[in-house]
Amino acid sequence: MSLHAVVPLAAVTAVSYLRVSTKEQAERDGDPEGYSIPAQRAANSRKAHSLGAVIVEEFVDRGESARSADREELKRMLAYIQTKKPIGTSSSTRSTD
Repeated sequence: MSLHAVVPLAAVTAVSYLRVSTKEQAERDGDPEGYSIPAQRAANSRKAHSLGAVIVEEFVDRGESARSADREELKRMLAYIQTKKPIGTSSSTRSTD
């Protein structure tokens, strides 16, 4: 999910990775954000703010186990940071694994 943030040239930039491990967490109460995605997003936003960073890209894996690194958004984030080189990353996940 591209945030299309206007980033000052001297700004510290970061990416945010969010994940829930079960389909139930990902689809709780019919909310596409699921069980803990909003809480993770808020935590990552607070962390970025505390570092003086601007989150320029967000990656969300819904219903993906941490037992495997074969997660689409995780792979997309790793490719992104290889090319875009943000200064920081913030990851927040909730797992029942």
